Amino acid sequence: MRLLLSTGRTIEQGYYLERFGRFSREYLEAISTLYMNPADVEKLGLRDRSVVKVRGQNGREVRMYVKIDSSVPEGVAYAAYGAIINMVVSTETEAAATPNYKQVPVEVCTEENTGEDIVEQYVKIVEKIPGIGDRTVKRGDYKRVRAVCPFCGLLCDNIIVKMIGEEIIDVEEACVIGRAKFVTYHKERILKPLRRRENGELVEIDLERALDEAANILAESRYPLMYGWSCTTCEAIRIGLRLAELIGAVVDNTSSVCHGPTMMAVAETGHSDFTLGFTPHYADLVIFWGWNPSHAHPNFTYRFVNREGKLVEGRKGRKIVIIDVRNVAPLKPTEIDLKKCTGCDLCADACPEIIRKRAGKLGLKTYEIDVEKCRECGLCIRICPVEAFKYEKDVDLHLRVFPGRDYELLTAIRMCLRDLEIEKDNVGGIDKEVFQNFCEDLRRAKYIVLFFGVGLTHSRGKFKNIEEAIKTIQELNEHTKAIIIAMRGHFNVTGSNMVFLWTYGAPFGIDLSKRYPRYIPGVTTAVDILRRGETDAVLVAGADPAASFPKDAVEHFNKIPLILLTPKLCETLKYADIIIPVALTGIECEGTAYRLDAIPIRLKKLVDPPPGVLSDFEILHALYDRVSKLLRR
Repeated sequence: MRLLLSTGRTIEQGYYLERFGRFSREYLEAISTLYMNPADVEKLGLRDRSVVKVRGQNGREVRMYVKIDSSVPEGVAYAAYGAIINMVVSTETEAAATPNYKQVPVEVCTEENTGEDIVEQYVKIVEKIPGIGDRTVKRGDYKRVRAVCPFCGLLCDNIIVKMIGEEIIDVEEACVIGRAKFVTYHKERILKPLRRRENGELVEIDLERALDEAANILAESRYPLMYGWSCTTCEAIRIGLRLAELIGAVVDNTSSVCHGPTMMAVAETGHSDFTLGFTPHYADLVIFWGWNPSHAHPNFTYRFVNREGKLVEGRKGRKIVIIDVRNVAPLKPTEIDLKKCTGCDLCADACPEIIRKRAGKLGLKTYEIDVEKCRECGLCIRICPVEAFKYEKDVDLHLRVFPGRDYELLTAIRMCLRDLEIEKDNVGGIDKEVFQNFCEDLRRAKYIVLFFGVGLTHSRGKFKNIEEAIKTIQELNEHTKAIIIAMRGHFNVTGSNMVFLWTYGAPFGIDLSKRYPRYIPGVTTAVDILRRGETDAVLVAGADPAASFPKDAVEHFNKIPLILLTPKLCETLKYADIIIPVALTGIECEGTAYRLDAIPIRLKKLVDPPPGVLSDFEILHALYDRVSKLLRR
């Protein structure tokens, strides 16, 4: 069966990654699951947990588990964005730096289910790597510390970390993913520098030797690529750019494969900056377009939509509209059916602040839901094996747009605002009458906030979609008040754009090989350079490109030396020649990061890093000094 594949984040993927690790069975099964419409599953004669082959136009194929999901429309398949499904994604970026991670034509083929474990091959990869384990955590006095969460672009600065010495036992006001990141910060750490031998085996080396060998690689490279910069501090990014200038490297950040088209559109059309604080205080109409807050930014609805503001009475005073290919919405658990509940504690372990265990009759466990604190991420509902939760979708209107027709819908909104006639019976797959009623809601609203995600930037049209969205907001301001905000992923991806902009005047993909900056999306950007096989050395800091790039681009890592700075196990480790452990930003070292609305926030240091482990800034500074000496010889 031919389907259009759409990829994106899922709440299970994020939670399992931080709670159990990148090579855990839970995480690997989450990114090996293909969500399909019940009608498509029936046509293929499949059922839940059936195994299928997904074949892309690049000739690659991957085996995945099927999950029946009525939120996915017929003719579309959905999968968690990651190293497995990216095997079938093309590296072609259409001169926009970003591959098409959505509307990917694939063939789904049935396969006899032999009961074989399809993730076993991935689990075993890290079994024999030395220098990896849990860092030592010293116990001591109990304390409560206010901190900033270094997970996503929201940079939640209202959380309280509870600690006994260096052990983090709980986190208040964080989402399920942020809490898991703090509580498990000491697990699956890279504790010693590693070097890959010619036979592929990784061995431990001391830090001085690792720095010397990494400096030699960079100094001798003719066209190096330095990539990442979104999970580290602005201070580290600045010294990284100095190092790039020194060796004449191409320096790129993760926005080139997520919101790079957004930055390109802003450069073309311009738009006024606004902060997230406008939403709770003023917005009476909030639009989520190509973005699912429950999965990408789980704390968002709790902090900015349901909160009562100065002029709007919280969630009751505002209308929520979702425009997406899938029928997604924030899920609010209302009750637990105790007749179905088996007391497995999966929900309570994931979200102990919201779901509280109590002793019931005869000593049996029972549960209570604190609805007031619920983030509406839906994790408890989705991971419950017996479907014991009763819930409601917290959305007022859902507009299901056909894949690849967002630009058409945006253009039609602008036509409607100009009182031009819409001749079609449906617009972007939406009934004309429903569409016109939505446009009237836009006219009547006092303050509109449009939040958009990679549903617009990863699909065909890319930066043109964002240009049209910005122009739509500009025209809405002739009728009412309206603003637009891009929902960024990594906690400092906005900061990486800021440092690049104030240094070179461009947000990503800077080529310094000619000793002056060149910015050409589709040419001087990471995926394009790797696809063409041009770079002869790579340094990765603050990212995991092997987990986010198409497989055909990642393959070039096997042909060149790769230097990896990482605090934990990651997919790129499988391709790295020199691995240098670094401190966890926002937990083991401090620094500056930018929230997704371009507000700088200072990350705090809560504990000391493991012995001998330095921060990204210190490692990059040491590399800069060594490379400078080598180039002066």
